[in-house]
Amino acid sequence: MQSENWKEDWRIGEKIDSFFQHLLHLYSPVGLQPEGFWRPFVDVYETDEEIIVEIELAGVKKKEVGVSVLENILTVKGIRTESGQAGERRHYHKIEICRGRFERHILLSQPIESKEITASYKEGILKIRLKKAKQSKEKTAAIAIE
Repeated sequence: MQSENWKEDWRIGEKIDSFFQHLLHLYSPVGLQPEGFWRPFVDVYETDEEIIVEIELAGVKKKEVGVSVLENILTVKGIRTESGQAGERRHYHKIEICRGRFERHILLSQPIESKEITASYKEGILKIRLKKAKQSKEKTAAIAIE
């Protein structure tokens, strides 16, 4: 019972973080968005066989992204750097593209096969496919006592 409560608390925390990140992104004046304070948008869905996570990472180089799984938490982190020539002088009128480091932790809804995870990166979308662990179809089992 207690283990289920922390999962719900985690989800609520994720929603609150996402809400404030969205507000900061929409309403911060030019130059007030702290570098490295951004969270890419994420979609998580599942099929009968796998959990699929899609993360919007437009402008992030594939070599700058890391993906790992520890128990039932998927972590994606990386960095989006400034585009353009080094030393190029710019005078911004509006800044809406977040740059710097990012890190997302996604609580997976069920156990997965850690050896059967694939990731692909195409047109700015990182797609991670996590095969669900096979679970016993029997909800209860009789255990013989010796």
